[in-house]
Parts: sequence; structure tokens; C-alpha cells
Amino acid sequence: MSIQSEITRISGNVADALTAIGNKGVTVPQGANSDDLATLIAQIEGGGDEPVGPTYETIVPLQTINCAIDLSNGAYGGYITPYTEYTQSGEKYRVYYDGAEYGPLTATYYGDGTTYLYVGDVNVMLSSSATFTYPFVIILYNGSAFYLAVRGSGSHTLQVDKMTSEGSGGGGDTSSNPLAGKIATFTGDSICAGGEEGGYAGIIRTDYGMTVENLGVYDGTVVRWQNKFCISESIADMRSDADFVMLEGGGNDADWGPQYIPVGTLSSGYNATLDTTTFAGAFEQMLKSAIAKFPNAKIGYIFVHKCVANFDAPNGAYHVMAISALEKWGIPYCDLNVMVPPLGYIDNLKTAYTRGDGIHPNEAGYRTFYVPKIVAFMQAMLTDKSLINKTVTANGTYLAGDDDADGYDSITVNVSGGSAMNVQTAQSTDRRNNTALGSITSLTCEVAGTYDVYWTCARTSTSGTWGSQLYINGTAYGTENATFTNNVQNNHLTGVTIPANATVAVYGRSRSGYYIYVPQLTIVQTA
Repeated sequence: MSIQSEITRISGNVADALTAIGNKGVTVPQGANSDDLATLIAQIEGGGDEPVGPTYETIVPLQTINCAIDLSNGAYGGYITPYTEYTQSGEKYRVYYDGAEYGPLTATYYGDGTTYLYVGDVNVMLSSSATFTYPFVIILYNGSAFYLAVRGSGSHTLQVDKMTSEGSGGGGDTSSNPLAGKIATFTGDSICAGGEEGGYAGIIRTDYGMTVENLGVYDGTVVRWQNKFCISESIADMRSDADFVMLEGGGNDADWGPQYIPVGTLSSGYNATLDTTTFAGAFEQMLKSAIAKFPNAKIGYIFVHKCVANFDAPNGAYHVMAISALEKWGIPYCDLNVMVPPLGYIDNLKTAYTRGDGIHPNEAGYRTFYVPKIVAFMQAMLTDKSLINKTVTANGTYLAGDDDADGYDSITVNVSGGSAMNVQTAQSTDRRNNTALGSITSLTCEVAGTYDVYWTCARTSTSGTWGSQLYINGTAYGTENATFTNNVQNNHLTGVTIPANATVAVYGRSRSGYYIYVPQLTIVQTA
């Protein structure tokens, strides 16, 4: 190969590289050459399409442990070289046990949340007849790894690495996925922390190509209480370069209160001294701290599904106070408490969508009820679309996601010289216990037209006769839908003609002695 042909080949490669960088959305100046490649590559948002995995630090160096301490039930333990850094529930670890890799595994409290913290499968130590997910359990007392427990006595090799960053998912196509390459930091309690899937934050990282930090910790409270993780004080620890700051928490406060954590009252104005021993004061402090630290980020709050009476809409005192504080400080919120069926109170939904307790979602629960709504909420924040009230000044069709990402607030239409399309949503916590069809959730259509109609319903049993059907002014429309998937039914009817001021209702029927819910009904005008 001649020198000239080699020069030509390299020049062509540089030109192709500059073109590829330009296709990634970076402005390539005229006359750019190979000297500019490093600078231009660094400007590619999201770092390309390849995912960046989590990072770890080794906290328990590889060692051989003689498990000879009889722990009963056929389990034996051996002491580990102590690791004294404070360990919190919700933190994630990678374990190398007898040469095999496990993880990431989440540190979890056993029992009442004060007995001990563990990584692995606690049944290894507790029951000789249990089916084990992992062949070991690492017991963590007060933040120090004290011993490895296994089935039977003997020596085993062990190394434990602590996750320091969850990394980022693939960059993806930012034109269809505007979250790709963005940085989000989350804080909250166990529902934020999640399980092996990393909660809703972990799924969003994986599926939407974001760089994610999740500070959520089991038993976290907004108020500083006993030795619990304090959510309102964790703002200081959230990464400062985040594009999104996503807050969650309050369920544990409501569960403890009002005897131990009183609701309190909103402060006067915006500069008063806050009483952070009350839920209201600590919640305001959380919002105020987030606004001060992240003046340019998108800050949002996530309500969890119904699972604690004092935090349940519409009348739970802690839920009402949280909304008052959010609206005072101008922080938008995604209210899954009114957008998701009451998973905490319906046995079949507990089984299908939570870890059996009605409180902590499993992966199906996160993917079905949490992630789609949180992603829509974040995308709406990214485009600076109002999440509370918005005046629409152009004709067109406006879906709920364009203005009401949380499905809860109202839309104001103000169009001159034309007619705007109507979108209305009703939420309801009502339920029906009757084998005959009857109204559960309804709204009054304000504008005559052709509509798409959406509603969701949930049932509390699998046997017997169940169904839901649309009614307009008391007259049945279409046919009754009796098909449920995991006890949930999502309905969508198109081309429904609705007159002005008509009552649009979803009727439902249930097995005797059980309940059917219709938490949300939405109509979207199409013509």
C-alpha cells in the first residue's frame, strides 16, 4: 500500500467518523479534522447506544470461611473478616460464592426491620425444608458482615462486592425515547428501593437508557424517626448533575403516625422555620431542599398505590397534606394512589402484582402499574408541559398525557376561532358488591362529539360472574366485557358518539360478597 493510498484511507475514515458524530446530533464545525474527534465524541449525549453496567467495590476480599458454628435446622455459620462501613437496607451487592457469581442482591431486613440485615436467602438459616433461591445467607449486624451461613458444615470461598453505581442503560434513539442518555436520581422508601429488579428506577434505567442513581432504602421515612433512613435529609446525597430529581416517601410516616409522627400543618409563607418533627414540616423541607440544590433539574414526586390507610386518597390525612405541600412549592406529582387499583387491599392483586404483602410490588407490579405512568410523567416534565393546569390555545386533539401526565389534574381549554377537543378523566375509589350491573365510576361529558373511551377495572376473586360495560345516559353501549388478565381489565372503545352533558358511566358486576373497582375512566374526543 502506497503512502498516498494510506493517507486517502485514513482521511476517509476521519470523514466517516465526523459524519457519524453529526448523525448523533452533535454540530460538527466546517473544517473539523482528526484533532477534533475526542472533543466532538465527548459531546455525544448518552455516550452512544451501548449500556454501561453497574460498578462495584470489593468490601469482603476473597477468603475461605470454615462454616462450623451450629445455627440449628441444619445450618452452619462461619465468621467473615469484618467490614465496618455502615450498610443500609436497599443497597445492592455482588457475591462470589464457591466460584459462582450471584447478584446483584439487595440487603433486606428480616422480620420487624430491626432483627438483622441480610443478603442472600434467609431460609438457608431458618428452615431445613425450604426451597432455596441462593445456597447462602450473609448476615449483616449494625452494618458489619459477621458471618456466612450455609446448609451443612464445611469450608467455602466468599467475596462480596458492593454496588457503587447502577450505571446506565443503552442510549437508544432519543427522537422516540427522550429520556435516553438523561441522568435521574431517585430517593424514597422500600417501594423506591425495590427488589432484585431495582424497583421502578432500575427498570427505567434498563428499558429507557438512563443513567440512574437510586437512594431508596427500606423503612425510609420523610421525618427523621429512630434509626430509619431519612428521606428528607437524603437530598444532600443525591448526585448534583441529575436532569431528573424524583422523590417518593410518606407511607411509613403514615403507618407510624399520628401517635409517633404527627401530620402537622403547612408553614406560613416560604421562609418560616419548619417543624421537621412533623410530616408537614419534613415534607416541606424535602421539597425546599430539592429546589435549592437543583434549580435547573426537573423535580417530581411519586405517590405509591393504596396500601396504608392514612396515606390513601381521597381522605388519608398524610396524602392530603403531601398534595397541599407539593402544590404550595410548585412541585408536580404522579399520583399512582388514584391511578392504580388498590393493590394493598385485594388478595388476588396482592398475589399477582406484589410480593404477597400488598405493599411491595414485584416486577410485574412495577412494569404494569408503575413504570409506564412514571415514564409518561418524566417525559411530560422534560418537554415542560404543565402537569397541574394548562391553557390550550391551539385547535387539535389533546391526549391526557399532553397535559395530565398524572391523570389527576384538570385541563382548561381557551380556543378562539375554533373548537378544541375535549379530554376528561374521572377517578373513583368506589366499589360494587352486586351480581347485577350497576354504576361505579362516571363523569359528565361537557362537549358533544365522537370519543375514544378508556377505563380500567379490577376484581377481588376469580370465580363467579364478573364484568364491566359502558353506559351513556343510563343506556348500555356495546357489550359487557367479562375477560380479566391477572384480575385486571383494560378497556378501550373507539368511535363512541356522546351528546353534550351526557352521563358517561362504567357499570360493573361482581361475585356475591366480593368487590369490583373502576379506579379511572377517561374520554378523549376525536371528532
